[in-house]
Amino acid sequence: MALPSDPLRLAEAWRALAGLDGEAGWRSTYLATIGSCRIMAARHMPDDREGLLLGFQDVRPPSPSEMPAGRGFHVEIVREPALPRLILIALARQPGAPLDLFGAMAQDLLSVIRSEEGTRGAQVVMACVVARIRAWQDFMLKDRSGVLSKEDEIGLHGELHVLTKLAVDLQDPMAAVTAWEGPMRGLHDFVLKIGAIEVKSSVAVTGFRATISSLDQLDQAVRSPLHLAAVRLRDDPVGLSLPEQVAATRAVLSGSLEALSAFSHRLLHYGFIEAMASHYTRRLKLDDVRLFKVADGFPALTVRAVPRGVISASYVIDLDVSGLTAVTLSDVLQDASWP
Repeated sequence: MALPSDPLRLAEAWRALAGLDGEAGWRSTYLATIGSCRIMAARHMPDDREGLLLGFQDVRPPSPSEMPAGRGFHVEIVREPALPRLILIALARQPGAPLDLFGAMAQDLLSVIRSEEGTRGAQVVMACVVARIRAWQDFMLKDRSGVLSKEDEIGLHGELHVLTKLAVDLQDPMAAVTAWEGPMRGLHDFVLKIGAIEVKSSVAVTGFRATISSLDQLDQAVRSPLHLAAVRLRDDPVGLSLPEQVAATRAVLSGSLEALSAFSHRLLHYGFIEAMASHYTRRLKLDDVRLFKVADGFPALTVRAVPRGVISASYVIDLDVSGLTAVTLSDVLQDASWP
């Protein structure tokens, strides 16, 4: 039985289970089976919180240390005495946590199961679900509303343009996605076999001012060779919304299921969730991408280039200043000995 993608299915099941008396524990209703995974909408009693039960047959349960504990939701392993071979991963919304975000997480987990169940065994699918829950844990810890700020929206557009170009030039989607470390709290947006690329995006009509977040970000002593990609975008009714840009990048990565899975994880770490796609209406079109090698003479501050005693700083540089020579992505990859 296929599970409809309509998010109202879960919401309707939660409403049907609401307000019922019962002992402490889980009250659930069966929704569907995806591959070997049994899906149940649930509420946790006696506090009547919305929940989701994901049942996996004949698998080794995760150890307590493997189970994430996230802000906004509670997760645990549940056993059903009548079904001793079934391991249930149970998630419940925490009191005060936004229901729309919990619903988005639940739908996202079901999407992970759909995408993985056709090619992987139950043990691997369960591990993928636990990993995805960990990604949501990281998302919730950042106290986000579920929608990116305008600055982050522009930044993600720019990084996706670089990721797409990198995947095409490398002809290796997984290598390109693996290199995209910015969403994973990396110092640089892309870490190559040797060196890195830092991406800065702008919608300014004149000038290209880029904020450098630390004294390490453009320090060749930290990582070399180091390049900076300046992605200029403009508002245009025929441009792409952020969800459309995500879809375009996903299409380029579609030759690798592993790359698509890793891409989805990184989008979530960045702060983009599919359930909030309707909030992104701004359309941006790519004007150009310029790549610069960070070398002597490049406008950069480092620990060695500031007065003694200055230990941290953020600063703004103008990438339209005269004297900067652009290089190509082929030059960058050659410097990185890649491929």
